[in-house]
Amino acid sequence: MNLKTITALLIIIIYSINSTGLAALTWSSEFTGEGGHWSIERQSSGTAIMESNSDIRGSVTPIRVTPAGRSINSFASKYSSSLVNDVGSKEKLSALEGRIIIQEGSFFAYDDTLGYKLTSTYSPGHYHAEHYEQWPVVWISRNVVNYKGSEINDLGEVRNTYDRIGEKLLYNKNFEKDLFVNTSLTRFNVTVDVVNESISAEIQPTKWLNYILSTKTSGIADLSAGIVNTKFDVKHQNYPYSMKNEERYVGNYDIQRKIQVNSTFKNPFDEDFYPGENWLPCLCQSDMFKYPAYIYNNPFEDLWGM
Repeated sequence: MNLKTITALLIIIIYSINSTGLAALTWSSEFTGEGGHWSIERQSSGTAIMESNSDIRGSVTPIRVTPAGRSINSFASKYSSSLVNDVGSKEKLSALEGRIIIQEGSFFAYDDTLGYKLTSTYSPGHYHAEHYEQWPVVWISRNVVNYKGSEINDLGEVRNTYDRIGEKLLYNKNFEKDLFVNTSLTRFNVTVDVVNESISAEIQPTKWLNYILSTKTSGIADLSAGIVNTKFDVKHQNYPYSMKNEERYVGNYDIQRKIQVNSTFKNPFDEDFYPGENWLPCLCQSDMFKYPAYIYNNPFEDLWGM
């Protein structure tokens, strides 16, 4: 292979300012040649810690807006989306007339100060690059919904790198949901090889995903999960699923769903770059992340007595 056959070989590291005013790091890499194309772009969100909780109880009812008795139809809606370094979740809820209780709590912590490294080698016919990213992030949440009324729809998805776990709970008149998510991404490695103009790439995330859903439905429950293969499919330009699951239940059901995903990859060149197997003590080196009650215990014990 002659390096002239690679029409683009870009490795870019950029410091930028995010919306919170903290320095954020972006890195990207792109390979294009006669053997195909591969690219990646990663952007950190700086360093921060966030915590939130809410408790909503009430009746979705029409309201009268004129003395003559004109009323506005009732509804309740909620949308949330949290994504940091490709870890997080999103949810959309809408409900018509009825009684509703929504209890939520979440904890986000992330840190990009531990860094990024690149190593690369070249020999005749072979270019090899290894990216090592250490931007740990943890996302813990619990979402509890109880409803009885005309209709409620609740859609959600949890994401960690390219993995997806989701639920669409539709057209329910009697509905209960209790969803607990504990997920983290410790580090993200990428290996790329260009051999005789043929490109191959593999992602190596050290991650943990624990998803526990308990729900009672009276409509349609669509459940899905997709866990990707770490090796890039150059022909289809994606990371194909190594495991994909889709389920549908129509009627009255009690559903218990538990999914755990984890993977571990090390840096073979510089062990000091990763201080310790357990990333949480590493993350808690700074005062910002000294929240052991939230990390090691149930963060919502005080809120719901669980």
